[in-house]
Amino acid sequence: MRNKKRLSIVIITWNSAGKLDECLSYISKQNYPTNSMEIVFVDGGSSDYTFQIIEKYRRKIPCFRIIKTKIKDQEPKRAIGIQNARGKYICSIDPDVFLTDKNWLKNMIEPLESDTRLAGSQTLHYSYEKKTTILNRYFGLFGFNDPVAFYLHKADRIPHYENKWIFNNQFKDMGNYFEVEFNRTIPTMGCNGVIFRASTYKQYAKDENSFFHIDVVQDMVRQGFDKYAIVKNSVFHSTASNFAETIIKRIRYMNLHYETRKNERRYLVFDTTSSVDKISLILFVFYTITFIQPIFLSIKGYRKVKDIAWFLHPFMCWIFLVGYGISIFTKNIKSIFASK
Repeated sequence: MRNKKRLSIVIITWNSAGKLDECLSYISKQNYPTNSMEIVFVDGGSSDYTFQIIEKYRRKIPCFRIIKTKIKDQEPKRAIGIQNARGKYICSIDPDVFLTDKNWLKNMIEPLESDTRLAGSQTLHYSYEKKTTILNRYFGLFGFNDPVAFYLHKADRIPHYENKWIFNNQFKDMGNYFEVEFNRTIPTMGCNGVIFRASTYKQYAKDENSFFHIDVVQDMVRQGFDKYAIVKNSVFHSTASNFAETIIKRIRYMNLHYETRKNERRYLVFDTTSSVDKISLILFVFYTITFIQPIFLSIKGYRKVKDIAWFLHPFMCWIFLVGYGISIFTKNIKSIFASK
C-alpha cells in the first residue's frame, strides 16, 4: 500500500496554539525517519493559530493530515484519529506532551518490533524539567496528574525516587524496558505519549461515542492483550500552570468522566466494588490527614532529586481530598433535592 507508514502520531487539537508549536518542534527533532511517519491531526474547530503552526512544520514532517470536526470532546476525536491512522504503530501525543528525548520514538518502538506479544509501550517516568513551573515539576517528579490515582496504585508513571515498575508485581527487566503483565490493576494509561500496535488497537477503538483511552486498554487486557513494555525513558507533560487552574481542571475531569459518564465507562480509577480500592482510598485519607506518609515520600524524593517541588505533596494531597470531597458532597446534595 503506497500510503502505508510505519508510525502514525495522532494529535487532537482545539485552540492548541499555546503549546502545539513546542510539541511539534520536539517531534520534528526525533531521531526517526520522517518518511516513515505521518501525523494525523483531529481538530475540533480551532479559531486561534493552530493551523498556522501545523503548516509551519509541514516541510520538516511532510506527511500531515488534518481531520476537521465540530466535536470538542478529546476522546471521540482521539478515536477518529486512531481509525484514520495508516501506520503499523499508533502513537498518541497531546499538544502539551513534549518528546524531549531525541531517541524517544525509536526506543518506544524497538520493544514492539522485537516481541510481537507486546500490545503497546509506555514510558517509565514523566520528565523532570528544572525550568518549568513548580506544579509541573511536582507532577513530573511523582509521575501522576492526580495523587489519588497514585495511592490507588493506578498512576501511569512512577516517581523519580524509584527506578522500576512499582504498581504491578508481574514484570520482567528486559534491559531497556520492563515487560509488564497487567491484570486487574491497570494504570491510567492510553495517552500522554504511548504507542500501540495498530492491528490490535484499532479493534477496540472503533466506536468514537464509547471511546475513552483508559477504557480501551482495559478492554484489550480483558481479551488477553495484557503484556506491555514500560520503557526506561520519559516524556514531559506540561499539565499545570497554577494551583486554581489545576484543581478546577481535575474536578471537572472527574465530574465528567467518573460521575456523569460512569455508566458508560468500563474502567474506574476508584471501583466501589473493589475491597483493595476501598482500603487504598481509606489509607489515602488517613495519610493525608496525618501528613506523616506524604512528608516521608517528599523527603525520600528530595534525597534523590534536590527540588522543593517534592514538598508540595502533603498540601496537594489535602487540596485534592478537599476538592474532590466538596464536589462529591455537592453533587449528592443536588441529587437528593432533585429527587424530592
